[in-house]
Amino acid sequence: MLKRVIAIAVVFVGALAAPAAAQQYPPAENQVTISDACVPPGGSLTVTAGTFTPGSSVSFTLALAPLGTVTADASGIATVSATVPSDATEGEAAVAVAGEGATGPLALSGHVTIDADDCAPAPGAVVPAGPAGTNLPRTGSDVVPLVQIGLALAALGGLTLAVASKRRRSTSPA
Repeated sequence: MLKRVIAIAVVFVGALAAPAAAQQYPPAENQVTISDACVPPGGSLTVTAGTFTPGSSVSFTLALAPLGTVTADASGIATVSATVPSDATEGEAAVAVAGEGATGPLALSGHVTIDADDCAPAPGAVVPAGPAGTNLPRTGSDVVPLVQIGLALAALGGLTLAVASKRRRSTSPA
């Protein structure tokens, strides 16, 4: 009987154990985030870059055209909102971010497509579905707490059944 109670307790504790938290991949360090993957000439975009020395000057360029220089915040994040030059060449363009990092000069880069056709997806094009702001598929479930509650209730029912069975045996005439 003791073995059953221990086994049920282990199942109960296992059911209530918190699942491992998902980690962002790739890690957020030294990352450049661009608000839009595709912008028309004359359109606007926001570029955010991280891991700079707080308070340092960070400069942003798009295909060698300056977008602006800002100061990194207390978290080392620098953000600039800018307008793509109206005479920008269409196609893939490099976004370069340069500033002072914890160990010296830090240069980061990203890419954006410049397209005069407003960058709308072609009719019938498959647009990736995923968590907001990503192109990764959503593969998880938000019902994990409900599953844990269900498992805990099942374990509690098993424990109650085991105790009732033990009582029945101890009170029944021999």
